[in-house]
Amino acid sequence: MRRIDIIKRAGRNLRQAKARTALTALAMSVGAFTIGLALMLGNGGRAFLTSVIDSAGSASTVYVTHARNEKKLPEYGKNKAVNESGTLVLSDDDVAKLSKLDHVKTVRPYANVTQVVRYVESPANHKRLIASINVKNEGKTSKIVAGELTKTDDGTDLVPGQAILAKEYLADFGFGSAQDAVGKTITLHAEGPGGAHDVQLKIVAVETAGMASIGYQPGVTIATDDALLINQKTKAPGAANQYPSVVIRADSDDHAAAVKDAVVKLGGGTYQAQTFTEAKEGMLSLINGAQYALLAFGALALLASMFGIINTMYISVLERTQQIGLMKALGMRSRDVGKLFRYEAALIGVIGGAIGAGGASLLSLLNPWIVEKLKFEEGMQLLLPEAWQMVALVALLAILGIIASYLPSRKATKLDPIEALRTE
Repeated sequence: MRRIDIIKRAGRNLRQAKARTALTALAMSVGAFTIGLALMLGNGGRAFLTSVIDSAGSASTVYVTHARNEKKLPEYGKNKAVNESGTLVLSDDDVAKLSKLDHVKTVRPYANVTQVVRYVESPANHKRLIASINVKNEGKTSKIVAGELTKTDDGTDLVPGQAILAKEYLADFGFGSAQDAVGKTITLHAEGPGGAHDVQLKIVAVETAGMASIGYQPGVTIATDDALLINQKTKAPGAANQYPSVVIRADSDDHAAAVKDAVVKLGGGTYQAQTFTEAKEGMLSLINGAQYALLAFGALALLASMFGIINTMYISVLERTQQIGLMKALGMRSRDVGKLFRYEAALIGVIGGAIGAGGASLLSLLNPWIVEKLKFEEGMQLLLPEAWQMVALVALLAILGIIASYLPSRKATKLDPIEALRTE
């Protein structure tokens, strides 16, 4: 008997038992829907998180901190790597040593001026405002709504003497629009043990939260060199420069891992280094973990539905015992009888998979509503279906149907045609 004829026969048999076929297929569709939803969430989550992470740094970036030795505690006042608050820090000597490593393009210390900047004076209303001061991270990109940033030879896009103003600050600073703020000069007033210091900064751009809104803090963003200068001018006389971390920019993305290894080797255990790619993979593993958990629930649902197929096919064999005997008596081979039941189970799997995968894919139509409710940027897709994944899911359910039908189909092939015809 030709394969196509067996498939057509299997389809007719399923149509003759519509209710049973529909219920079994729906049972399988639950698992397919859950797995399809997990795949879409994983795709969308990874795409979103990748865009967020990529906007926060560059693949050529290596982050370096001072490693803590848990086996030997530092002694107070006798370790230059520990500041007054007990935090491990890096010094100018560390920066100089790191700068001499191969494939290192720049080494920029992380500077925090929150404790010393007292206020920011606006030229529009001459108010002295207590504002958050952010230091531009190496490789971090912003969603610019007015003005522009220009890339420099060392990879930075904000040079000393420039600032980025948050869109949320426009009203308080007395600007009527984002474009009005561009080109204006603001004054940062800082005070510390070493005295007071004013810095004049030109607003070159206005930014706001976008795709990378996670961790976004409205404020006045300044260049690293300006932050270092502020700390230098306001620190106590004779005090050494101390940095909680430094950011190394390798001369290419491919050399970032080699630079990291060189940093660890140079420190002999005193430096702790992590590439941007490693940090990115660590965050993406959270998305993968959540996806695997949801996939596990879907797999359990599919396992339960396989028992439904086994039950359905066994009942079908019992109900059609005489029919099987007649087909064998008319010359149908036993292996063709087995194929008939396996194809029926496969078709049930295809129907269930199509319902589940199709239903999950339709949920992607809710993306605009989800984006609006979660206040993401327009165009973001949290549920991201991939056609090949859905096709593979349907194929998987067909295969599972064939596996589940093994015992019932084997029973059908073993039936004696004479005994089968005698069955009431």
